[in-house]
Amino acid sequence: MTLTRTGAALAALGLAIAPMGALAADITFLSVGGPPSVAKAHTFGAILRALESPHTARVSTVDGDGLLQALSVDAPQVTFDVAPEMLADADLEALGVIDLGPNQMGALPERRTVITRAVADEAPEVAEFLNLFFVSSTRLDEMGSLVADGTIEQAALDAWVQDNEPWIRNMLALCPQFSAGACEVGGDSPRPFKARDWYGTSEADR
Repeated sequence: MTLTRTGAALAALGLAIAPMGALAADITFLSVGGPPSVAKAHTFGAILRALESPHTARVSTVDGDGLLQALSVDAPQVTFDVAPEMLADADLEALGVIDLGPNQMGALPERRTVITRAVADEAPEVAEFLNLFFVSSTRLDEMGSLVADGTIEQAALDAWVQDNEPWIRNMLALCPQFSAGACEVGGDSPRPFKARDWYGTSEADR
């Protein structure tokens, strides 16, 4: 991945360095279409590209009704678009996926981040960062405004990441062990408790 100015700034803070010797994972972000879904998939991929990481990111669009079934147990895949009712009767163990919890705040409809086990195995620091990734309605509207014809142009993505460096840095600061692929976890949720406590604050809701 290319280290952009944002990546260089974050790396200087000791927040953006992948584990030494980490293997490169080709991570697919599954979108169900529509500006919110497309925006989250593309912008998280852009954040990874901005960081000094060995991993690559791509976006693929799938039918929302078959979203969980589209997650391949043998490949590192992520989706930000699982509605809670989709998980009600799902056997996540059999599907080979991990539910990381909600990624939208406030009055937005609940959508959960779900990853395949391959992400946790091949890119553990990315899995931990995904635990910290959540958006407010303001930010999601801003991200969604970048979407045109079902995608976001690379130049627009790079500019967005640069403009949102403080937000990215704040998320990463909640996980000082990011470079080791581990974040502090507490309570009854796989989401790091510091991130959960951050929900609803002015810094998070920027």
